Amino acid sequence: MATDTNAPGEPHPWPEPVSMFDTSIDDPGDAAGRRLALLLGGFMSTQVVSALAQLGVPDELGQAGRPPAELAAALGLPVVPLTRLLRAATTFGVVRVNPDGTFSATPLSDRLRTGVPGSLRDSAIGFVLPPLWSALGNLADLVRTGTPADPQLMWDYARDHPDAAARFAGAMARQAATLAGCLRAAGYAPPPGQRIVDVGGSRGILLSYLLQAVPGARGVLFDRAEALAAAPAVLAAAGVEDRAEVVTGNFMTEVPDGDLHVLCHVLHDWDDEIALAIARNCYRASHPGGGLLVIEYLLPTPAEPSLSYLMDILMMTVEAGGERTREEFTHLLGRAGYSFGREVPVTSPGRQLPQRILEFRRV
Repeated sequence: MATDTNAPGEPHPWPEPVSMFDTSIDDPGDAAGRRLALLLGGFMSTQVVSALAQLGVPDELGQAGRPPAELAAALGLPVVPLTRLLRAATTFGVVRVNPDGTFSATPLSDRLRTGVPGSLRDSAIGFVLPPLWSALGNLADLVRTGTPADPQLMWDYARDHPDAAARFAGAMARQAATLAGCLRAAGYAPPPGQRIVDVGGSRGILLSYLLQAVPGARGVLFDRAEALAAAPAVLAAAGVEDRAEVVTGNFMTEVPDGDLHVLCHVLHDWDDEIALAIARNCYRASHPGGGLLVIEYLLPTPAEPSLSYLMDILMMTVEAGGERTREEFTHLLGRAGYSFGREVPVTSPGRQLPQRILEFRRV
């Protein structure tokens, strides 16, 4: 496996970012033009990297150069288009081309391999699925007309393409693992509760951490059957399988009872009407004095540049949902019967992430 061994301050072993729109800039010193060209060319790098991941190319690359014909044979692909893809990937430093015409791995392609620590392969595939890609391509029309997106398109695609759905779930699991790691590093513990219900908790990564943080608690992992397929292995790996119950169902209808209900990146999928219905289902299933834990990309107040605004666009174009401010959450969940407790930032060494933990108590 190739590794990035460069010392601090040394140049990276991949080229500076490039854009096919660089040729539209007359003055090489035009910093604003170069940056805009780079932003405009982002669609090309996204598809090149995603195609490499989808085709499994990084798994066949190594330190030693391999001829394109050999790679094509190993992957079962026609050699000419694969060679053209590999050459394009070299411009971003994702693949290295050698003087003899062979291709080899770089630290970037290694992060697209299957099963390696820190792999982003599922993200490169799951976050570029056709429904997401085409929805973002319709952004201008959506803003022009105000017509809401159709979230069913994404879920229909996932139903009909189980492998793609698994990649999307893997990408979400990667984010959940990062979130759980941040909570662990910060020593975060949830509000008191002996029965924690993770609503829409998928593989159970977050619930595993919460049960580790509260050794005496028991947990319920609640989601659609297909989303829970990998949950038993995740819970077992965390050593909490004997304290966690896996329950299938639809949170639009009802949720299991508990002392603390958790909604992590659930409410932003939906408009206020549906989000309120989900919260009310949690309230009805909540024990007296129960709580609600909401983890979302919070819109900053006062306004400032934030990744939350990009996530808000994604939710608007794909799910007909959106991100909210703390005040909007407080008002929305107050209608469901909850009162706001506190806001906890999600931090990791050297940075503060746009997610926030909002703790609510049942009124």
